[in-house]
Amino acid sequence: MVEAITEKFLWVEKYRPKTLNDVVLPTDYREIFEKYIEEKNIPHLLFYGGPGSGKTTVARILINSICESKLDLLMLNGSSANSVDVIRNIVEDFVSTSSNSGKIKIIYYDEADYITHNAQAALRNIIEIFHNNARFIFTCNYISKINDAIQSRCQSFEFKQLPKEYVKEHVSKILKNENVEYDDTIVDNLILTYYPDIRRIIGMLQSRVKDNKLITNGVGNADESMIISSIRDLCKSFPNKQTIKEKVKVVHQVISNCDIDYKLIYQKVFESPEIPMWAKVIVNDYANKHEFCMLQAMNFMSCIYQIIQSGNDLLKAMRK
Repeated sequence: MVEAITEKFLWVEKYRPKTLNDVVLPTDYREIFEKYIEEKNIPHLLFYGGPGSGKTTVARILINSICESKLDLLMLNGSSANSVDVIRNIVEDFVSTSSNSGKIKIIYYDEADYITHNAQAALRNIIEIFHNNARFIFTCNYISKINDAIQSRCQSFEFKQLPKEYVKEHVSKILKNENVEYDDTIVDNLILTYYPDIRRIIGMLQSRVKDNKLITNGVGNADESMIISSIRDLCKSFPNKQTIKEKVKVVHQVISNCDIDYKLIYQKVFESPEIPMWAKVIVNDYANKHEFCMLQAMNFMSCIYQIIQSGNDLLKAMRK
């Protein structure tokens, strides 16, 4: 559900390559990955390189091509799932049971360089013990933060930055597909500023689209409407925890990929007739803190979580 929502609205997901043919890869890498897909089997893999270099895209393509059941896939992010408890209580429980499809299970660990030293030590043992039942795919920016024991148990692939010519061609196709009028100078400046992170470049481009035109700065209609509609839905979602989780993730992905004018968003939310007054009071409070807050994205997400908490409190009071 979340993937469908984000793919519909976020260009970075909508235009993420779906097959190896759509990815810029060295010839030897392509041949190896194609063999994995043909045989529907992989060794433990470690993909490393800078942001936007294609690590996550290739990992997803391999997973979608090899993993036959969603029940055989565990996806984790090292920025939050990085402790020994996670390894022992989640990862080990997952790999110790039989595959639903009768084939291998896959554990995809994104941002693995955030996994703690002790957790990596525990993970090493699990990789060895359950090798016949499960395969790990790790992605990270800094291979130096992955211990030697895990590196030695994986086949490693370095993902290098994409050529600027490819980035320009790719984002130009996106703008044309979205019927956006644009000036090459604006595109070139964004690429110059955010290269080699193609994901960030695409997000910044989308954030600068207004009325089907690429503007020099500001927030685009798509991002603005997504955030406002997500807040509106949050106010109506209680006590549906799944909807709340989905909407929070959408908002988080938008602000992570785009250059947001938070002051304008606060204003638009406050002016929206679809947002209840109790939520507007919260929005107004965080809008007043905006000018004095160095981490504006964190301040905005705190506002979102405060709306969720207040909505739950309001629901409980109404039930008494």
